[in-house]
Amino acid sequence: YLKRAVFYGASGRTLQGLQGAIFRKNPMLEVPRKLEGHLDDITLTGLPFNVFAKSVTEEVLGMGRCGVLVDRPPNGQGRAYLRMYTAESIINWRTTNIDGREVVEQIVLHEEKQRPESDGFGTQFYDTYRVLELTEEGYEVRIFEERQDQAQEFTETERYTPNIRGERFDYIPFVFISPTDLLPSVQKSPLLDLVNVNMSHYRTQADLEQGNYLTSQPTPYIIGQRNPEQADWNIGSGTIWFLSEGAQTGMLEYQGAGLSFLEKALDRKQSLMAMLGARLLEESKKTAETAETVRLRGNGESSILVSIADTVSDGLQNAMGWLSEWEGTDPTMV
Repeated sequence: YLKRAVFYGASGRTLQGLQGAIFRKNPMLEVPRKLEGHLDDITLTGLPFNVFAKSVTEEVLGMGRCGVLVDRPPNGQGRAYLRMYTAESIINWRTTNIDGREVVEQIVLHEEKQRPESDGFGTQFYDTYRVLELTEEGYEVRIFEERQDQAQEFTETERYTPNIRGERFDYIPFVFISPTDLLPSVQKSPLLDLVNVNMSHYRTQADLEQGNYLTSQPTPYIIGQRNPEQADWNIGSGTIWFLSEGAQTGMLEYQGAGLSFLEKALDRKQSLMAMLGARLLEESKKTAETAETVRLRGNGESSILVSIADTVSDGLQNAMGWLSEWEGTDPTMV
Protein backbone atom coordinates (compact mmCIF):
# COMPACT_ATOMS: atom_id res chain seq x y z
CA TYR A 1 0.00 0.00 0.00
CA LEU A 2 2.77 2.45 0.92
CA LYS A 3 5.01 1.55 -2.02
CA ARG A 4 2.22 2.09 -4.52
CA ALA A 5 1.50 5.56 -3.17
CA VAL A 6 3.11 8.50 -5.01
CA PHE A 7 3.98 11.73 -3.20
CA TYR A 8 3.17 14.84 -5.21
CA GLY A 9 5.99 17.16 -4.15
CA ALA A 10 4.11 20.45 -4.21
CA SER A 11 5.50 21.68 -0.89
CA GLY A 12 9.16 21.29 -1.79
CA ARG A 13 8.76 22.81 -5.23
CA THR A 14 6.82 25.72 -3.80
CA LEU A 15 9.51 26.31 -1.20
CA GLN A 16 12.18 26.35 -3.89
CA GLY A 17 10.07 28.65 -6.05
CA LEU A 18 9.44 31.15 -3.25
CA GLN A 19 13.10 31.16 -2.31
CA GLY A 20 14.04 31.68 -5.94
CA ALA A 21 11.60 34.58 -6.17
CA ILE A 22 13.25 36.28 -3.20
CA PHE A 23 16.76 35.70 -4.55
CA ARG A 24 16.14 36.71 -8.14
CA LYS A 25 19.00 39.10 -7.44
CA ASN A 26 21.87 38.49 -5.06
CA PRO A 27 21.53 40.29 -1.72
CA MET A 28 23.48 43.55 -1.40
CA LEU A 29 25.55 44.13 1.70
CA GLU A 30 27.91 47.01 2.43
CA VAL A 31 30.60 46.17 4.98
CA PRO A 32 33.84 47.81 6.09
CA ARG A 33 36.85 46.83 4.02
CA LYS A 34 38.16 44.72 6.90
CA LEU A 35 35.11 42.45 6.69
CA GLU A 36 34.99 41.98 2.93
CA GLY A 37 37.02 38.78 3.16
CA HIS A 38 34.62 37.42 5.77
CA LEU A 39 31.78 37.32 3.22
CA ASP A 40 33.48 34.55 1.26
CA ASP A 41 33.39 32.30 4.35
CA ILE A 42 30.92 33.77 6.83
CA THR A 43 30.55 30.52 8.84
CA LEU A 44 34.19 29.33 8.95
CA THR A 45 32.96 26.22 7.13
CA GLY A 46 33.43 27.56 3.60
CA LEU A 47 29.88 28.95 3.26
CA PRO A 48 29.65 32.35 1.48
CA PHE A 49 27.28 34.98 2.84
CA ASN A 50 24.88 34.69 -0.12
CA VAL A 51 24.46 30.94 0.39
CA PHE A 52 24.08 31.46 4.14
CA ALA A 53 21.31 34.01 3.53
CA LYS A 54 19.50 31.52 1.27
CA SER A 55 19.70 28.84 3.97
CA VAL A 56 18.22 31.22 6.54
CA THR A 57 15.42 32.22 4.16
CA GLU A 58 14.61 28.59 3.33
CA GLU A 59 14.34 27.73 7.04
CA VAL A 60 12.04 30.69 7.71
CA LEU A 61 9.86 29.79 4.71
CA GLY A 62 9.65 26.12 5.61
CA MET A 63 9.54 26.15 9.41
CA GLY A 64 8.55 29.72 10.20
CA ARG A 65 11.58 30.21 12.41
CA CYS A 66 15.35 30.05 12.74
CA GLY A 67 18.13 31.75 14.67
CA VAL A 68 21.54 33.23 13.86
CA LEU A 69 24.35 33.33 16.41
CA VAL A 70 27.49 35.46 16.27
CA ASP A 71 30.37 33.59 17.86
CA ARG A 72 34.13 33.20 17.81
CA PRO A 73 36.56 30.49 18.98
CA PRO A 74 36.61 30.23 22.82
CA ASN A 75 40.36 30.75 23.03
CA GLY A 76 40.02 34.23 21.59
CA GLN A 77 42.04 33.28 18.53
CA GLY A 78 40.45 33.59 15.12
CA ARG A 79 37.73 35.84 13.80
CA ALA A 80 34.04 36.06 14.54
CA TYR A 81 31.58 34.11 12.38
CA LEU A 82 27.85 33.42 11.93
CA ARG A 83 26.07 30.15 12.72
CA MET A 84 22.48 29.29 11.81
CA TYR A 85 20.26 27.20 14.10
CA THR A 86 17.15 25.52 12.74
CA ALA A 87 13.79 25.79 14.47
CA GLU A 88 14.21 22.31 15.98
CA SER A 89 17.63 23.24 17.39
CA ILE A 90 16.27 26.14 19.47
CA ILE A 91 15.32 24.11 22.53
CA ASN A 92 14.50 26.73 25.14
CA TRP A 93 14.66 30.45 25.83
CA ARG A 94 13.81 32.87 28.60
CA THR A 95 13.24 36.61 28.58
CA THR A 96 13.29 39.25 31.29
CA ASN A 97 12.32 42.89 31.57
CA ILE A 98 15.18 45.35 31.97
CA ASP A 99 14.27 49.04 32.24
CA GLY A 100 10.98 48.41 30.47
CA ARG A 101 12.64 46.49 27.61
CA GLU A 102 12.09 42.78 27.00
CA VAL A 103 15.52 41.15 26.82
CA VAL A 104 16.47 37.53 26.17
CA GLU A 105 18.53 36.30 29.12
CA GLN A 106 18.96 32.61 28.28
CA ILE A 107 18.87 30.46 25.14
CA VAL A 108 19.49 26.70 24.94
CA LEU A 109 20.64 25.39 21.56
CA HIS A 110 21.03 21.78 20.46
CA GLU A 111 24.04 20.72 18.42
CA GLU A 112 25.26 17.38 17.12
CA LYS A 113 28.94 16.53 17.14
CA GLN A 114 30.90 13.49 16.10
CA ARG A 115 33.79 11.44 17.41
CA PRO A 116 35.51 8.24 16.25
CA GLU A 117 34.05 4.91 17.30
CA SER A 118 35.85 3.10 20.11
CA ASP A 119 37.50 0.73 17.61
CA GLY A 120 38.85 3.67 15.58
CA PHE A 121 36.60 3.04 12.59
CA GLY A 122 33.40 4.86 11.71
CA THR A 123 31.79 7.84 13.38
CA GLN A 124 29.71 8.20 16.50
CA PHE A 125 27.30 11.13 16.71
CA TYR A 126 26.42 12.60 20.07
CA ASP A 127 24.34 15.47 21.42
CA THR A 128 25.63 18.71 22.88
CA TYR A 129 23.80 21.72 24.25
CA ARG A 130 25.06 25.29 24.01
CA VAL A 131 23.65 27.54 26.74
CA LEU A 132 23.82 31.28 26.03
CA GLU A 133 23.23 33.23 29.22
CA LEU A 134 23.14 36.87 30.23
CA THR A 135 24.24 37.21 33.85
CA GLU A 136 24.88 40.25 36.03
CA GLU A 137 28.53 40.13 34.90
CA GLY A 138 27.66 39.87 31.21
CA TYR A 139 27.30 37.36 28.41
CA GLU A 140 28.71 33.85 28.84
CA VAL A 141 28.55 30.54 26.99
CA ARG A 142 28.41 27.04 28.52
CA ILE A 143 28.72 23.77 26.62
CA PHE A 144 27.19 20.52 27.86
CA GLU A 145 28.18 17.26 26.12
CA GLU A 146 26.67 13.81 26.26
CA ARG A 147 28.92 11.42 28.15
CA GLN A 148 30.54 8.73 26.06
CA ASP A 149 30.00 6.06 28.71
CA GLN A 150 26.42 7.03 29.56
CA ALA A 151 23.77 8.04 27.02
CA GLN A 152 21.48 10.96 27.96
CA GLU A 153 23.88 11.99 30.72
CA PHE A 154 25.44 15.42 30.17
CA THR A 155 28.38 17.16 31.77
CA GLU A 156 29.60 20.73 31.39
CA THR A 157 32.77 20.57 29.32
CA GLU A 158 33.40 24.22 28.51
CA ARG A 159 32.63 27.74 29.71
CA TYR A 160 33.83 30.98 28.16
CA THR A 161 32.97 34.68 28.12
CA PRO A 162 33.36 36.41 24.74
CA ASN A 163 34.65 39.97 25.07
CA ILE A 164 36.23 42.85 23.20
CA ARG A 165 39.47 44.13 24.72
CA GLY A 166 38.45 42.69 28.07
CA GLU A 167 34.93 44.14 28.02
CA ARG A 168 32.14 41.56 28.25
CA PHE A 169 28.95 41.95 26.24
CA ASP A 170 25.73 43.13 27.84
CA TYR A 171 23.60 41.26 25.28
CA ILE A 172 23.28 37.78 23.77
CA PRO A 173 24.40 37.99 20.11
CA PHE A 174 21.60 35.73 18.89
CA VAL A 175 18.77 36.92 16.65
CA PHE A 176 15.47 35.07 16.18
CA ILE A 177 14.11 35.36 12.65
CA SER A 178 10.42 34.70 11.90
CA PRO A 179 8.25 35.54 8.87
CA THR A 180 7.07 38.86 10.34
CA ASP A 181 9.41 39.89 13.18
CA LEU A 182 12.59 39.20 15.16
CA LEU A 183 10.90 38.16 18.41
CA PRO A 184 11.44 34.83 20.22
CA SER A 185 7.76 33.86 20.02
CA VAL A 186 6.95 30.90 17.76
CA GLN A 187 5.03 31.65 14.58
CA LYS A 188 3.18 29.44 12.14
CA SER A 189 5.10 28.26 9.10
CA PRO A 190 4.01 30.09 5.91
CA LEU A 191 3.78 26.71 4.17
CA LEU A 192 1.94 24.79 6.90
CA ASP A 193 -1.49 24.96 5.24
CA LEU A 194 0.01 23.83 1.95
CA VAL A 195 1.86 20.97 3.63
CA ASN A 196 -1.33 19.77 5.33
CA VAL A 197 -3.16 19.64 1.99
CA ASN A 198 -0.12 17.99 0.41
CA MET A 199 -0.22 15.20 3.00
CA SER A 200 -3.97 14.78 2.49
CA HIS A 201 -3.31 14.56 -1.26
CA TYR A 202 -0.74 11.83 -0.56
CA ARG A 203 -3.25 9.78 1.43
CA THR A 204 -5.89 10.13 -1.29
CA GLN A 205 -3.31 9.14 -3.88
CA ALA A 206 -2.48 6.05 -1.83
CA ASP A 207 -6.18 5.09 -1.61
CA LEU A 208 -6.58 5.52 -5.37
CA GLU A 209 -3.51 3.42 -6.20
CA GLN A 210 -4.70 0.71 -3.81
CA GLY A 211 -8.15 0.76 -5.39
CA ASN A 212 -6.68 0.56 -8.90
CA TYR A 213 -4.55 -2.39 -7.84
CA LEU A 214 -7.49 -4.29 -6.35
CA THR A 215 -9.93 -3.62 -9.20
CA SER A 216 -7.75 -3.61 -12.31
CA GLN A 217 -7.25 -7.41 -12.41
CA PRO A 218 -10.32 -9.31 -13.75
CA THR A 219 -11.07 -12.31 -11.51
CA PRO A 220 -12.61 -15.56 -12.85
CA TYR A 221 -15.55 -17.16 -11.09
CA ILE A 222 -17.43 -20.51 -11.40
CA ILE A 223 -21.02 -21.18 -10.36
CA GLY A 224 -22.43 -24.70 -9.92
CA GLN A 225 -19.19 -26.67 -10.04
CA ARG A 226 -19.35 -29.92 -8.04
CA ASN A 227 -16.33 -30.74 -5.87
CA PRO A 228 -14.41 -27.52 -6.80
CA GLU A 229 -11.83 -28.20 -4.12
CA GLN A 230 -10.62 -31.27 -6.05
CA ALA A 231 -9.69 -29.25 -9.13
CA ASP A 232 -6.51 -27.35 -9.87
CA TRP A 233 -7.68 -24.06 -11.38
CA ASN A 234 -4.95 -22.60 -13.55
CA ILE A 235 -5.76 -19.77 -15.94
CA GLY A 236 -4.32 -18.77 -19.27
CA SER A 237 -3.87 -19.94 -22.83
CA GLY A 238 -3.60 -23.73 -23.20
CA THR A 239 -5.37 -24.43 -19.90
CA ILE A 240 -8.52 -26.61 -19.93
CA TRP A 241 -11.22 -26.52 -17.28
CA PHE A 242 -13.46 -29.55 -16.85
CA LEU A 243 -16.75 -28.21 -15.57
CA SER A 244 -19.74 -30.02 -14.16
CA GLU A 245 -22.95 -30.11 -16.15
CA GLY A 246 -24.81 -26.82 -15.73
CA ALA A 247 -21.80 -24.94 -14.29
CA GLN A 248 -21.29 -21.34 -15.39
CA THR A 249 -18.13 -19.23 -15.57
CA GLY A 250 -17.38 -15.58 -16.00
CA MET A 251 -15.02 -12.74 -15.05
CA LEU A 252 -15.54 -10.33 -12.18
CA GLU A 253 -14.74 -6.80 -13.35
CA TYR A 254 -15.00 -3.50 -11.52
CA GLN A 255 -17.94 -1.27 -12.35
CA GLY A 256 -19.01 1.93 -10.64
CA ALA A 257 -17.89 5.46 -9.88
CA GLY A 258 -16.09 4.81 -6.59
CA LEU A 259 -12.58 5.48 -7.87
CA SER A 260 -13.64 8.48 -9.91
CA PHE A 261 -14.49 10.27 -6.66
CA LEU A 262 -10.90 9.78 -5.52
CA GLU A 263 -9.62 11.13 -8.85
CA LYS A 264 -11.81 14.22 -8.49
CA ALA A 265 -10.59 14.66 -4.91
CA LEU A 266 -6.99 14.67 -6.16
CA ASP A 267 -7.83 17.37 -8.69
CA ARG A 268 -9.53 19.48 -6.04
CA LYS A 269 -6.58 19.20 -3.67
CA GLN A 270 -4.10 20.07 -6.42
CA SER A 271 -6.12 23.19 -7.18
CA LEU A 272 -6.23 24.03 -3.48
CA MET A 273 -2.44 23.67 -3.24
CA ALA A 274 -2.09 26.00 -6.20
CA MET A 275 -4.28 28.55 -4.42
CA LEU A 276 -2.18 28.20 -1.27
CA GLY A 277 1.04 29.06 -3.02
CA ALA A 278 2.08 26.29 -5.39
CA ARG A 279 2.08 28.62 -8.40
CA LEU A 280 4.77 26.53 -10.07
CA LEU A 281 2.27 23.67 -10.34
CA GLU A 282 -0.61 25.72 -11.68
CA GLU A 283 -1.36 25.40 -15.38
CA SER A 284 -1.06 28.60 -17.37
CA LYS A 285 -4.32 30.43 -18.05
CA LYS A 286 -5.89 29.63 -21.41
CA THR A 287 -7.75 32.94 -21.53
CA ALA A 288 -6.57 36.48 -21.16
CA GLU A 289 -6.66 38.13 -17.74
CA THR A 290 -6.86 41.80 -16.95
CA ALA A 291 -3.92 43.46 -15.21
CA GLU A 292 -6.10 44.09 -12.14
CA THR A 293 -7.01 40.38 -11.89
CA VAL A 294 -3.36 39.37 -12.06
CA ARG A 295 -2.44 42.01 -9.47
CA LEU A 296 -5.13 40.88 -7.03
CA ARG A 297 -4.23 37.22 -7.50
CA GLY A 298 -0.57 37.91 -6.74
CA ASN A 299 -0.96 40.37 -3.86
CA GLY A 300 -1.26 37.72 -1.12
CA GLU A 301 1.82 35.77 -2.20
CA SER A 302 3.85 38.93 -2.78
CA SER A 303 3.03 40.27 0.67
CA ILE A 304 4.35 37.09 2.30
CA LEU A 305 7.52 37.17 0.23
CA VAL A 306 8.13 40.85 0.93
CA SER A 307 7.58 40.36 4.67
CA ILE A 308 9.96 37.40 4.86
CA ALA A 309 12.59 39.11 2.71
CA ASP A 310 12.46 42.25 4.87
CA THR A 311 12.59 40.32 8.15
CA VAL A 312 15.50 38.11 7.05
CA SER A 313 17.30 41.21 5.85
CA ASP A 314 16.81 42.95 9.20
CA GLY A 315 17.92 39.87 11.14
CA LEU A 316 21.07 39.36 9.11
CA GLN A 317 21.84 43.07 9.32
CA ASN A 318 21.69 42.83 13.12
CA ALA A 319 23.99 39.82 13.09
CA MET A 320 26.47 41.50 10.76
CA GLY A 321 26.40 44.59 12.96
CA TRP A 322 27.40 42.48 15.97
CA LEU A 323 30.06 40.71 13.92
CA SER A 324 31.43 44.08 12.86
CA GLU A 325 31.53 45.20 16.50
CA TRP A 326 33.32 41.98 17.51
CA GLU A 327 35.91 42.59 14.81
CA GLY A 328 36.57 46.10 16.05
CA THR A 329 35.01 47.99 13.14
CA ASP A 330 32.26 50.58 13.09
CA PRO A 331 28.91 48.68 12.94
CA THR A 332 27.18 51.76 11.54
CA MET A 333 29.02 51.08 8.32
CA VAL A 334 27.07 47.81 7.83
